[in-house]
Amino acid sequence: MSNKNIQKKETAVPHSVERINDQPVFIPAVDIIEDNNFFKIISDIPGADKNSIDVKFEKNVLTIRAESLEDNYKGELVYGEYTTGNYERSFSVSDEIDSEKIEAKYDKGVLTLILPKAASIKPRTIEVKTE
Repeated sequence: MSNKNIQKKETAVPHSVERINDQPVFIPAVDIIEDNNFFKIISDIPGADKNSIDVKFEKNVLTIRAESLEDNYKGELVYGEYTTGNYERSFSVSDEIDSEKIEAKYDKGVLTLILPKAASIKPRTIEVKTE
């Protein structure tokens, strides 16, 4: 993958954003795969509420946000290591992505995004004609 196509933003949350709650913000781990026709971003966001997942593409920045829900245990939690909070991650994306055709799917804690390449950058074979 070329660094110019998709680049991670160094901070998960811009300094100018004011947080409304005290929930921690997690930067989800991702894998980015390049194919001839698209980029695929696979992001782990375990425990995220499906309805809270927000994927936005604005001014060549792709942003993933989600919120994990607190577990409602029956009985008293005597020991716990799981933390609830918010997920947030942003990527700078080149103009070579067809932003109108970006797709997102969420299954079993994994968010998969498909970012199709614009037709102008897809490799193509040129037919050689004989005279």
